Amino acid sequence: MGFVVKIIPQDHTDIEGFYAGNIVKYSNEGVTVPTHTDDLSLAKVYKRRKNAENALNKILKECTFVTECEVEEIISDDVVKCCRHACGKPLTDKMDIEYSQELGEYFCSVRCAEDYYFDYMRSIPLENIIEETEVVYFKNGKLYQKDLYNKN
Repeated sequence: MGFVVKIIPQDHTDIEGFYAGNIVKYSNEGVTVPTHTDDLSLAKVYKRRKNAENALNKILKECTFVTECEVEEIISDDVVKCCRHACGKPLTDKMDIEYSQELGEYFCSVRCAEDYYFDYMRSIPLENIIEETEVVYFKNGKLYQKDLYNKN
């Protein structure tokens, strides 16, 4: 499974097809165009919807003769593997598979999903923050944050 950017023409001068992964600037002609193809197998395929959406926004912002695009999900018969790079196990019906709607990705277990999310968000244990920065502290069992702007 993956995502592609489909370029939709609004009139006969607009570009049509699937985004092939590059944006080319032709200085002499004063135009910037996305590389594109009619063959879906030659299109740039993104693993995550968000990455395809970012490419779509870049195309609309930078390119000449492109006024409308959409992200399309493509289906392939490839074996789906756990999204967490350190894992990468092929997913089976014996696993407790988790699906991230935000990422459009699958994980082999709740643990792998949690590890990925914590890594992605750069989450660290509170003890490390207290020891390294002294910005937060406990008082009477409650967590407080120092006011760094008020010197009183």
